[in-house]
Amino acid sequence: MEKCGTKRLEDAGDCFAMTECWSQAAEVYFKARCYTKCFSCCSKGKVLNQGLQFLRQLEKEHSEDFNSEVAALRKTYLETCALHYFERGDIKHMMPYVKAFNSMDHIRAFLNSRNLLDELLSIEMEMGNFYEAAGIAKLKGNVLLEVNMLEKAESFENATQLLLAYVTANSLWSSHSRGWPPKSFAEKEQLLTKVKEMAKKASEGFFCFAYF
Repeated sequence: MEKCGTKRLEDAGDCFAMTECWSQAAEVYFKARCYTKCFSCCSKGKVLNQGLQFLRQLEKEHSEDFNSEVAALRKTYLETCALHYFERGDIKHMMPYVKAFNSMDHIRAFLNSRNLLDELLSIEMEMGNFYEAAGIAKLKGNVLLEVNMLEKAESFENATQLLLAYVTANSLWSSHSRGWPPKSFAEKEQLLTKVKEMAKKASEGFFCFAYF
């Protein structure tokens, strides 16, 4: 590596790999543009973050080497790393690899198939996909969060109707009540104010319908 320069970088990488110096081998292979060997060493040596940094460097430089072959290698590497941490129950360290997937469809498929709704909800919110986030909140049964996401998505009519239904349901008589008044809950007035605010944002006609 030192005496022959770039001409023998791959051979130097092979030497590091034979002695299981995985991090050094990966570094040299990356310089030699031997990406298959590079990411293989990252996987074998469990220097997974190093491989992630290599991928980010390639993307940042818009390297000509980032072709379809490398794109496929990237997809496989990221999935392998994500699964490595998922199988160990280490969701925190799994997420950077999932977030590096090349599309939201890929992220959704991976997280949905593993019932990681909280993590998917966080990404959808981070990406500004509030309507999709509302759908996840609905699956989780979190009505107020669903309302909040619909409001952020500027789906004011849907948000208002849902919040009105929530207030109504929580104001009904309890199963043990035999008369008037209906049961109350602490947030009622605050939520009704919210209904009024969102209805105004929808339209004047809808405001009149919702409020009166």
